[in-house]
This record gives sequence, C-alpha cells and structure tokens, in this order.
Amino acid sequence: MWGVLIALLVGCEERERLVFDPVQVDHEGPISHIDPPSRDTTLLEGDAFVIGGLSVDPSGVDTLYIEAEGANLSYLPLDGEGRDTLHFAITLPTQGLRGRTITVGVHGVDVIGNVGPTLTRRFTIDAIE
Repeated sequence: MWGVLIALLVGCEERERLVFDPVQVDHEGPISHIDPPSRDTTLLEGDAFVIGGLSVDPSGVDTLYIEAEGANLSYLPLDGEGRDTLHFAITLPTQGLRGRTITVGVHGVDVIGNVGPTLTRRFTIDAIE
C-alpha cells in the first residue's frame, strides 16, 4: 500500500494539466465596402448607375441592408445565407433626379446578430450637357 501512495504522489508532480484556450467571442458586425464607386461622385442624369460592393464577416453575413435618402427609392434587405462574403449590386436610377444628392448607405448583420458600421456614398445628379 505504501508503494501505491508513493507512486501517486510522485505521479501527480509529473503530470501536465490540460489547458484550453479561451473561447473568442465575436462582437463585431460585418464590414461593408462599396466599389464602384470608391468615393462620393457626380452622375449625369439619364442612364441608371450600378453600385457594387460586398459585406464580409468571418461568422457569416445574415442580412445586408441598403438605405437611400434624397429620392423616393427603397431596396429590400439581401439574404447573406451565412456566407462569409456577400457580393451585391444595386441599380440607382438618375432619370428625373437632376439637382438631387442621393445618399446610399449599406450595413450588414452577421449570423450572431452583430450589426456592422454603415458605409455611405453620396451621388449628385447633374444635367446632361
């Protein structure tokens, strides 16, 4: 019996304890990009303009929201289906909007529920010369 007790005492000092890395919690929402255009711009009245971009989140993008101010425009939310990158393109009409400045904002929400920052672009509609 003394032999078992000595073995247990010696064995405890030599064993390594299991150590687990802390679970990292995601507190940030998707990062969105608009390109084209890469900055605020002036458009000529006439043909529609296509705005492209993407929203990225390692947890997965649940939904992308697109808002427009300065014109009577609305866009439905886009379903990201949990993908880590969601590419999007929307059409911005310019006909009949001469002299207006339209601000388009996009932001994503990841599958955890974190809301990303809103990225905006301003489009000034100018007359065809």
